[in-house]
Amino acid sequence: MNLTHHDIEKRIDLMPSSIESVTVGICNGFEKKLFEQSSKFMSKILLKTQTLFIPSQVDSSCDGSLKAFVSDCIRILQQLQDSITSMHQDSGAEVEWVSAEPMRSFLLQERRDFELLIEHLLCDLDNTLHVLEGSRPWDEESDNITRSLESGRLPRSWQVLTGVSPPLPQWMQALKMRFQLLNSYLGSPESPVSYNLTVFQHPRMFLVTLLQQKARIEHLDLNRYSIHAQVLSSSVPPTSAPANGIYITGLELRNALWDTRHGLLQDTLSIKPCSMPAVWLRAEGGEAESAQQPYPLYECPVYQGAENMDVDLKDSNIITHLALESRMDPLVCTQRRVHIVSII
Repeated sequence: MNLTHHDIEKRIDLMPSSIESVTVGICNGFEKKLFEQSSKFMSKILLKTQTLFIPSQVDSSCDGSLKAFVSDCIRILQQLQDSITSMHQDSGAEVEWVSAEPMRSFLLQERRDFELLIEHLLCDLDNTLHVLEGSRPWDEESDNITRSLESGRLPRSWQVLTGVSPPLPQWMQALKMRFQLLNSYLGSPESPVSYNLTVFQHPRMFLVTLLQQKARIEHLDLNRYSIHAQVLSSSVPPTSAPANGIYITGLELRNALWDTRHGLLQDTLSIKPCSMPAVWLRAEGGEAESAQQPYPLYECPVYQGAENMDVDLKDSNIITHLALESRMDPLVCTQRRVHIVSII
């Protein structure tokens, strides 16, 4: 039966104006309790909107140094922003976007995301500077940012923009280095010799791009490929890019030691991290070769991080896993939270 719009409106008009609680399985007493809870909740919200915001008091002795620090951060970010603008003018990167190979497309998108990040930071810092100078009123957001800057911590609203949250001065320095490395990747006429995973805001997508590039060359489905990793036998960084795949550097092993001579994980009593040789990542089709391994394999998680800083080891922060031969039982490695951190 076909219903017209007029028929539907008539049926809506015939519906009861309210639904009895019993018809949906709620007794009358419970309905009253729900109403009371809802009323209390609404009262709290209304009270909060009518409460006068009182900003934290910034120590007058620190006020001048805080302004200077914010000004320095703004200057650094503006320099990075100017560099991006000049690159857009000097190169045809935007025109090349559609026809670029997957890896270059990924790098261009990373630079655009980097540009948006800088714009966000500049907006927050510019507002904070005006608040400190008294030309703008305090609000809750500026108060939170000011208190974080005063203590040298990364503001909470910035932490969602990055996977790494070291102390603010170290984070600003790393931001500059990330930008310089990203530009070196894009500015190279040939494939870069190696990459650092901490440069990227989306490191997992970087690995997917490696698979996409291989699938595009061989004209096969992406799901036929997987990432294979091999730790180089020399601790000396490579001087040329591999013919197939990529090298990643800047890796630091924690809670274990890497035996470069034998290419094995081993136990250690030291709490110091161990620098890893470059790792060769490549996309390979089909199943991995089932060669007999003299030692068990430990699927070592890899995270983004910063030097001399602990990493949040929750699963959602893992970039990828590297299958490493180990003298230790893999279960022991798991219990000791053996992991790799990518640092700049």
